[in-house]
Amino acid sequence: MLTQSTTPLRPGDSRLPARFWAKVKRQPSGCWEWTGSRDWYGYGRFLTGSASDGSRKMSMAHRVAFEAYVGLIPPGFEADHLCHNPPCVNPRHIEAVTHRENIQRGFDRRPKPTHCPEGHPYSGSNLYRHPRGTLVCRRCTSEHRKRYWERVGADVKRERHREYMSARRQRAK
Repeated sequence: MLTQSTTPLRPGDSRLPARFWAKVKRQPSGCWEWTGSRDWYGYGRFLTGSASDGSRKMSMAHRVAFEAYVGLIPPGFEADHLCHNPPCVNPRHIEAVTHRENIQRGFDRRPKPTHCPEGHPYSGSNLYRHPRGTLVCRRCTSEHRKRYWERVGADVKRERHREYMSARRQRAK
């Protein structure tokens, strides 16, 4: 992880061009919110380089700010928003971390579900953890099966049970 620069951070600083600062709005939370172009995920986009020498390219605004104040992000590292606010370009709210750590932090930020979509608690005997890791509400599963068999009918249920028992007897032999 890169350490923050000891130089004071101020919006309007000459390390970034005036056209960058024209797209930044300070928020009470301390975030420097990007008001310019954004990508699908909400991250700011900023045009860097020169058209005359062919170096012009679209860059992520938070990376531009981080690299101007702190330094280059090393290969294999990504910029992670500590404030969880994608349009924020405040370098104090950004940290260079590995992809693995960035993904893990994203999972850690998600709220853990306490109830199923129907409102039943995910706890005690009502909770089943599927081998794939998902949480399953036993009450909802039971109600779903009950509705299914009511719809299909008792005759089909009896026939399927006979087939199941017959196959089981065949395997036991």
